[in-house]
Amino acid sequence: MRGVLKPDRRTILTGLAAAGLAVAPLGSTARGAGALRIRRSIGGMRPDDPDLDALRRAIPILRRNGLWQAQVAVHADMRNRQHTSWRFLPWHRLLILHFEDMVARVSGKADFALPYWDWGRDPFPPIFYTDPAFIMPNRAAPPGMVMDSRWFTSKLDDPFAAYFGAPRDPGGQDGGPRYMAGSAEWSGHNLMHGFVGGDMNDLQRAPNDPVFYLHHANIDRSWALWRSRNPAEVYPQAWRDEVLAGLIDAEGRPAAAMTAGATVDPFALGYGYPQDTSLPPPFEPPSRPASSRRQRYALAARVVAPNAGVISIPADLADRPSVRAAGFIEIECDRDRSSMITISARRVSDGAQVFHDTIFAIPMGVCFEAQAYRINLDRVWGPAGTRGIELRLDITPMLGPDSGTSASVLTRAILDIDAPV
Repeated sequence: MRGVLKPDRRTILTGLAAAGLAVAPLGSTARGAGALRIRRSIGGMRPDDPDLDALRRAIPILRRNGLWQAQVAVHADMRNRQHTSWRFLPWHRLLILHFEDMVARVSGKADFALPYWDWGRDPFPPIFYTDPAFIMPNRAAPPGMVMDSRWFTSKLDDPFAAYFGAPRDPGGQDGGPRYMAGSAEWSGHNLMHGFVGGDMNDLQRAPNDPVFYLHHANIDRSWALWRSRNPAEVYPQAWRDEVLAGLIDAEGRPAAAMTAGATVDPFALGYGYPQDTSLPPPFEPPSRPASSRRQRYALAARVVAPNAGVISIPADLADRPSVRAAGFIEIECDRDRSSMITISARRVSDGAQVFHDTIFAIPMGVCFEAQAYRINLDRVWGPAGTRGIELRLDITPMLGPDSGTSASVLTRAILDIDAPV
């Protein structure tokens, strides 16, 4: 039997104190001293599983009493700044936690635990095409679809700034992007919203599709996995102090606000996930000798077409050891269709590809503004003798049956490099 992805209570308290997370929350969603709810993969459930039965009973009740539509409206209110910012993970953690409590209340199953859809391993749940409670029109995802799990697992080695993104800068005061998404949002999360299609492809309506909640339980699980993989990562004080509001509780009343710091530990909120023992070994970033002097470089992209750009990394910089690099890519996004930003890096010496990744951009309520995506580029650097590296950015429609064409435009891209002198 697989273990549960949670530390013991002493480890939790020690870790919270060490990270400065023992702050008083603004409100609480703790469920008392009852048994821990374990969220399980729907891929291993029978159609008559008690948790699926509870969800099946709850959905029509929530649609009739208006709570379902209220959840959709809460998620559509972008004033909560829950997308393209470092609030994405903690705010959505609370959203699905309150939904889980709604289902537990109206279904009569007090210990209901929301299933998650592990789309990196399991096909689109057949029950969502066969059961009237879960069927939605206009989905694009075909039955039996399984996505490549690298979109989920490859981001777990990202540091906080790349994984969570950055705070919004509504006035653009620092000259940087106004909206900055992290890899937890722009990788598997955005990919699956676009591929499922229908209401899921519009963040104004996405929670109207029941699979939204199972998808976000999987994203929430990714945060739990990231936390277990990066136990020494310290959450910035400014992030911990972010106040998360605009949500509703299990009875549809305004939920008490909470700080992001109070959401870090799922166990403290009354739930957990099975331990995933199949993850690849952690990526070891370039070493950073303490004695070496460091210098910062910022390389901007040459926009060679509305949907393409190139960043040239000169040979004297490309060949240096122990380089750390991150950057952001900013686009004016297509308001109606999902897009992909493909990032590929090749050595000038022989044209060999040394890096490849894809950012997924989906329509959302802030699409009238440029959006930026934070990306970790530690893996770009090749061995000595590269004669430089060309980093190319290309915007194309998201692959899939509902892709169509993309009107997204590349605005700018900056590569921020920290290298030895």
